[in-house]
Amino acid sequence: MGFIRQECWVFAPKKAGARFHAYRTLTSIRLKEGESLLGLSGRVSAAMTLLKGSRSPDFKLEDADEELQSVVLLMALPDDGPLGVLKAPFEQSKELKVSEVETAFANHQA
Repeated sequence: MGFIRQECWVFAPKKAGARFHAYRTLTSIRLKEGESLLGLSGRVSAAMTLLKGSRSPDFKLEDADEELQSVVLLMALPDDGPLGVLKAPFEQSKELKVSEVETAFANHQA
């Protein structure tokens, strides 16, 4: 018995905010009670498809490194409260840069 691969086309805006949410979704995936390992693999694959779809065609590995570090900094903040508001500007930006996140942190602490 063979497997049929189904292609899924999903609209994903090419903004840093869309990628931030895609990274967040990808890194929050956990095995659900009663879920098969193949089911888990399918959910991870679908989340990765969304992440890849949110990238521009000229996206490079260096861009991914920069974005991943930025996303980890932003995900470390609570969603609510005074620190949660630091995330909002990055959800609308075109790209995620560590230097911009660190500047926002420094300005908030000043």
